[in-house]
Amino acid sequence: MPIVSSTVLDTKFGKFHVAYFQLGAESCVVLWRGDVKNKSPLVRVHSSCLFSESFSSTDCDCKLQLAGAMRKIAQDGVGLIVYQYMEGRGHGLAKKIKAMETERLLGYDTVQAFKHLKLDLDPRNYRVAVAAMHALGINRNIRLMCNNYRKKAQISAGGFTVTEHVTLKYPLNLKVRKYLEVKKRKLGHKIMTLDDDTAAVAKKNR
Repeated sequence: MPIVSSTVLDTKFGKFHVAYFQLGAESCVVLWRGDVKNKSPLVRVHSSCLFSESFSSTDCDCKLQLAGAMRKIAQDGVGLIVYQYMEGRGHGLAKKIKAMETERLLGYDTVQAFKHLKLDLDPRNYRVAVAAMHALGINRNIRLMCNNYRKKAQISAGGFTVTEHVTLKYPLNLKVRKYLEVKKRKLGHKIMTLDDDTAAVAKKNR
């Protein structure tokens, strides 16, 4: 799986290498920093979220996760983000909008809305992400920034060993807190995200 194109990207978190990968009809973008081949890198496999990342929607924490991962990698010096075009947990933008409207009109949470529309709760696969990571030749021992056990399982099955789950910290509004709680209770996510208030409480209770 060769790199189609690559460059160096200037961001508010510093410089990152960036490359575009293509695997059949699937593609992804990888941002990385540091010696990812010889050191255990921080890794986030991230699904695109147009409304959060481009239009500053407050319904989810996708933009915050992405910025948090970039900040963490910049601080650590070694890591990568695989950015996949998987709106609406892989169902596409049109169905995502239908699910959002179902939530708005019926007062449903995200799981109830997907079930109401007879959508698979999470059909995403991460084969293009795994292929890109292999193409870059990154260290097989990785430190994963991830809440989704399905994602972890597929990355592990692709030949990588998760040596550590890394927590991201950023402020959460009430709507996002409720959204994450639903994902935790109904989708089995292990929420590795803490905001400043939660982090302070956790530290106090150690």
